Amino acid sequence: MLTGDDNAKVVLFGLKEHVAPLPAIIQIINGEAELTVGEEAVAGKPGTWIQMAAKTPHSIKATTPLVMLLKRP
Repeated sequence: MLTGDDNAKVVLFGLKEHVAPLPAIIQIINGEAELTVGEEAVAGKPGTWIQMAAKTPHSIKATTPLVMLLKRP
């Protein structure tokens, strides 16, 4: 984590396949990416919104400069 408080956190991370212990939502804001969620490949583009259960394997590979939102409880 780069910085954070009770309301927000700023995190720099690599996007190789991993499993998060908490559920999460990914929303692509700008750019494009190849996403894999479980066994499903998804083309990420602006407006793509994915909700994942806890412990779901996932990865993101940006194919253009990418801005995304990651929301966790």
